[in-house]
Amino acid sequence: MLFKTSCFYVLLLPVLGSQQSKVINSISKHIGNVVLECKQEMGLSKDVIDEFLAFWNPKQELTGTKQGCADACVLKKLDLLQRGGQVKRDNTITFLKANGADPEMSSKIIELLTLCTRAAITKKPEDGCVLGLEIFKCFRYGIFRLHWAPELGDDNLDEMDEIPA
Repeated sequence: MLFKTSCFYVLLLPVLGSQQSKVINSISKHIGNVVLECKQEMGLSKDVIDEFLAFWNPKQELTGTKQGCADACVLKKLDLLQRGGQVKRDNTITFLKANGADPEMSSKIIELLTLCTRAAITKKPEDGCVLGLEIFKCFRYGIFRLHWAPELGDDNLDEMDEIPA
């Protein structure tokens, strides 16, 4: 499984973790701006933004179905998944590279996203909102396991566009 094959990476974490955290922070900011678009288009409440801003807080549980709707919207807008749930590798690499990921990090993120998507589909979610939520929950868990999560209060998502009420 992913975490068994990444033992080597665990040894490198003290050296590499900081750069990966910066990339994940950049990705989060980009996704945050897409969440704002989705909120506007879908008429979602400000609670969705609050949940998103707490995404990297390890004490925050991800349970909101509306957040899952925003997550599904993000995946669609960024064009990262095919209709059947397969990761669009080229689109994902382009997105990750634009946010500072090197080929090695991109490969690990694609592997994680692929595993998370498969796991979420296996649970047979009743709709796209639940699927989106399950993918994001799994992805967050994997990023925490890799020790790549941005530090809270460390410029984390502070540069998102204005948050409309």
